[in-house]
Amino acid sequence: TLAFFALAAAGPAWADPPGRVGRIAEFSGNVWLYDDDQAEWVQARRNRPVTEGDRLSAERGARVEVQIGSATIRLDGGSEAEFAQLDDERVHVRLHGGTLALRTRGGRDADITRDIAILVPEGRYEPQRGGRYRIDVSDNRSSLGAAIGGALRFEARDSVLDIAAGQRAEFWLERGQTHYAWATPTNDRFDDWVAREDRDDDRERQRHVAPEMT
Repeated sequence: TLAFFALAAAGPAWADPPGRVGRIAEFSGNVWLYDDDQAEWVQARRNRPVTEGDRLSAERGARVEVQIGSATIRLDGGSEAEFAQLDDERVHVRLHGGTLALRTRGGRDADITRDIAILVPEGRYEPQRGGRYRIDVSDNRSSLGAAIGGALRFEARDSVLDIAAGQRAEFWLERGQTHYAWATPTNDRFDDWVAREDRDDDRERQRHVAPEMT
């Protein structure tokens, strides 16, 4: 009986790891990964798994792409993001600074679109369907969310705003309340790079693997 209870108590430590995991698909320049298990920053490696607690930092001029199932997350240079939750239920990415592009697809893996959220100091951005999105966290303590295609929702403690395709909005906190203003959509080198990578990724997935495969 004592042996049974000892095994039962140890059960959670033997639980299967989550089936959902990311990988560093591509990168250029100096990209660092904070390994939560080792508690240190290490140089990024292509195909290195990304799990809950990991952080990615791209130095100026660098870029990095992470694939999680059919979703793709890309960071521009001067950006840092943390995978606050990455399991079978949720994919929550905290953007500490810089620029993040998110691509989600519909189809059989549409559940991942509903599971993803990009966390920022002002609240969270959640894609409402498959599409292309961009989130910026600026130095003046505000964030900007854009729906290049699809539909994006911003949620804060005191407000909710839907961002339609082609729209971009800026959010900031003032005296404990969330404020927003519509902003001009971006069109820079990072956008161009993301668009090219999306096209290349679509061709590779059609030729070699299912869209849902990491």
